[in-house]
Order: sequence, then C-alpha cells, then structure tokens
Amino acid sequence: MHRGFAIAFAAATVLASAAAHAADKIKIGVTATLEGTYTVLGEDGMRGYELAVKAHHGKAAGKDIETIVGSTDASPDSALRAAKKLVEQDKVDVLVSPLSGAEGIAMRDYSKTQPQITVINAASGALETTYVDPSPTFFRFNMDGAQWHAGLGDYIYNVKHYKNIAALPDDVDAIYLGLGGADAVNFLNQYQQAGGNAKLVGGSIMVDQTVLSSKGKAKEQLVGTVAASGMADTYDDPKWQAFVKAYQDAWPANKRFGSPSLLAINYYNSADAVFRALDQVNGDLSDNNKKFREALRTMVLDAPNGRITLDENRQAIGTNFVTEVVKDANGELVSKVVKVVPNVNQRLGFSKEVFDKIGLPGRDVPECKKY
Repeated sequence: MHRGFAIAFAAATVLASAAAHAADKIKIGVTATLEGTYTVLGEDGMRGYELAVKAHHGKAAGKDIETIVGSTDASPDSALRAAKKLVEQDKVDVLVSPLSGAEGIAMRDYSKTQPQITVINAASGALETTYVDPSPTFFRFNMDGAQWHAGLGDYIYNVKHYKNIAALPDDVDAIYLGLGGADAVNFLNQYQQAGGNAKLVGGSIMVDQTVLSSKGKAKEQLVGTVAASGMADTYDDPKWQAFVKAYQDAWPANKRFGSPSLLAINYYNSADAVFRALDQVNGDLSDNNKKFREALRTMVLDAPNGRITLDENRQAIGTNFVTEVVKDANGELVSKVVKVVPNVNQRLGFSKEVFDKIGLPGRDVPECKKY
C-alpha cells in the first residue's frame, strides 16, 4: 500500500472511529452555582442530577450519557457564559440550566437565540421566566417561587394566627425570610446576636437541608418556622422515601445533607424528564428537536415529590407542601409536612384575567391589607 495512502487511510479510520464513538453518546450540558453564596445549593443540585443519571443506568435512548458541567455564581452573566460554552463550543445535545431566579430569565432569552437546542430548567424559580414572553424551547419541570408558597398564607393566618408579618420592624407576629445558602446562615447568626426572638416564616430555600443542616446554634431559631416548598423532609409517600434512601446511600454522611434539598429534587426531576423523553423518541433530535420537545410537553412525570405536568407555557403544575421546622428523633432539624396542596398551577387557581389584573407577585403585589 502506498505510504501516503496508508497514512490517509489510518487518519480516516481514526476519524470514523471517533465519530462512531461520539454517536454512541448523548451530551448533556448542566449548569449549577458551584461558586459564590449559593455553592452548597449547586452542589446538592448536582447530586440530584447524578442520581437521575444513576437511575437511568447512565444511558438515554440506549446511548451513554456524557455530562459536561458549567459553573456559575448565580448571576445572569455567569449563567450566560457557562451556557454559551456548553452550547456553542462543547456542542451539547441538551442543556439543563439554570439554578437561580435571575439566571432563569437570562437563560429563557438565550434559548430564543439557539433554536437548535432545547433548554430544560434545572431549578430556577422566577415566575417571569415562563409566564412573561416565554420561550418555545424552554421547559420547566419545577414550580416557580410563587407556586412554592401555595397554601402558606392560609396556614399562617388561620392556624398559626399570625396577622402582622413584615421584614424586620418591631411589634409584628412574625418575620418573613426569603434567604438561602450562606445568606440565610449569616442572617440567623446576626439575628441571634442581636437578641431577636420573633417567630419566623421561611421561604422555600430557607428551610431545606442546605440551611437546616448547617453548623452552629443559630439555626435553632428555625424550630417552629412555617414555610412552604415543592418538597418536605417528612413526606411519607413511598416514592419520596425511596428517593431519600437513594440519596443517602449514594454518598457518605459527610459528603451530603441529612436528606435531599429542594435543589436536589429539582435537578433530579429535570434530568429524569430529559432522559425519559429521549428514551421515548429513541434519541431523535432532528427537525430542531421536534419529537423530543413534544415528548417533554406531554409528559406526566410521576416524581418523588408528586405528579408533575406542564401547562401551555411549558411550566410545571405540581404538588406543594406547607411545612413546619421540627427536631426529629435524632435531634436534627427537618421540615415536617402540615398540609399538602395538589395541582398548583402558575396562576394559583385564578383565571388568566384575574391573575394578570392582580399583577406579577412582588414586594407590594398583591397588596397586603390590615384588617
């Protein structure tokens, strides 16, 4: 064989082998807050993702799952940088992103510029991401921040009898805290040092294990805190209990929390939806992911934290949990279920006309009146 031809043949064989090897894999890009204030949230989110990969035996549509991770600091700019690298340089097949609220809005807008790829929200919860000018290529299998509070107002008003709730003034029945990660722990330490003793109402990530498992005595102030979230530590559904056991068995106690956080279950469900949809369409991502997106759109996800379907904006309709922080038999802090709220949609049960008239939830919306 001519030497030049032999070299060319060998090179072609290597390229063909590499192409065949690539064809045996499906590349999933994932972003998580692995730096900054929300690092612990991002780390637990990735544990949830890894559990989903393990549950699918490392394969989707018969192909090996190759995961490429992009690190963010919860800022929109960092999320965009990570996403652009994964999509435009690494050429991932599917993007699971992002974790935090402002990141989600940025990712929605970025997805509109990349019609060839589908973005599945990892965990972010800003309502605007899917309700205001939604992207046809962006899917969210977790509820948003407003949905995560469904049932809380009724519980704290009618059961706890809190009438006056505010940020930090005196003479109120309770203080609402929407903090998470290191911010939440720092606040608790400072509040304790200042002698604060008001009852607390917590946001969803204020009372999950990313905070409840933190070190120090300051977290003791969280006992009795009422909150609401898309998950609860003591939920007795067998699917949730199996998920908790899988989480605990996957890592030694010093490498995880006592039980999975909200971020872990959100990342798990998002990845699970991706892998199930890929299986359903046998990995067909042709025609701008047409079959894949239809499989996502119509999916009924029998998730560990309750049944999840998507609405017309590809936004999750799911189960919410009103909780109260208690000590378990081992003296550890956990979120105890006090009420389960099924089928929570993005308009919280209102018609579109009524919901839009109220306005997007915010510091002054809806208006809180004292009776």
